[in-house]
Amino acid sequence: MYCKFRLFWSGVLSIALMIPVGLGSSLVHAEEGEIDGKAAEAFAFSQIALAQKTKAAPHLSPTQPSYLASSMMMADIFHKLDVQMPREVEKQYELGMPIARIATAWLPGDLLYYRESRQNQRQQVWVAMVVNPEHIAYAGPGQSIVYRSIKEVNRHYALLGVRRVLSPADRMRFSLVLRAGNYIGAPYMLGARYGQTDTFDCSSFIKTIYAKEGIALPRVSRQQARVGERIPLEELRVGDLLFFTGKQSKRQIAHVAMYAGSGMMIHTYGKGGVRYTAVGHPIWKQRFVMARRVVK
Repeated sequence: MYCKFRLFWSGVLSIALMIPVGLGSSLVHAEEGEIDGKAAEAFAFSQIALAQKTKAAPHLSPTQPSYLASSMMMADIFHKLDVQMPREVEKQYELGMPIARIATAWLPGDLLYYRESRQNQRQQVWVAMVVNPEHIAYAGPGQSIVYRSIKEVNRHYALLGVRRVLSPADRMRFSLVLRAGNYIGAPYMLGARYGQTDTFDCSSFIKTIYAKEGIALPRVSRQQARVGERIPLEELRVGDLLFFTGKQSKRQIAHVAMYAGSGMMIHTYGKGGVRYTAVGHPIWKQRFVMARRVVK
């Protein structure tokens, strides 16, 4: 069974998973500003993160790409990283630096440009994005997003070239938000032991995600709030950290979340564990203390 995602091109990405992932059941506590599963899937990165979480069957043949939608998808995703990109595939191919057509040289966020391998087909070019060392994502038919094995796609389509557009910092922010999404629904436990990923509290979750990218953060949120550069809320970028007071802590920092783009943050607490939440919800807005940027 494969992952197929419904995509709406109104500047925001939306998914309709064709396999059960249980996301809706993990997004609860509306009184705390939580959003339901459908709303959580309505912003950039979540659909690819969920695809990583559920994985794609390695033996499936790749779904036919949508040539026009593939370049539009990349432009929308890159826009969430504050990277300006044209919507035409020909112009996109002129951006960044060329990378060897060897899979071991590719990094998350790199763009792969393909065409039909059969000579009797119209030689249209389309683009896919590297998600991890084994998988790529691209726009499929019916306004969908397809997550497939690189090896399988390369067997069916001719690879024209590879371009690297993201800077190291942008690529790290891209990896941070995708990695965080892999843990949606992981249970919350106060004082969860750092180093395991079965349970998290808010600060162990953030420390774990950043550690995977080689960044060592302190263990508790109050200490994490001393790392990086303080930034205005209106200047948030994907991967930035947001700090809040707790229910009983008055002005003292007691909670941390990571900005996931499109006005959403990802964090963990209480029943439901790791989840997406609207940054601007009145409850969290009231508890907000500061935002900080660690990845510059």
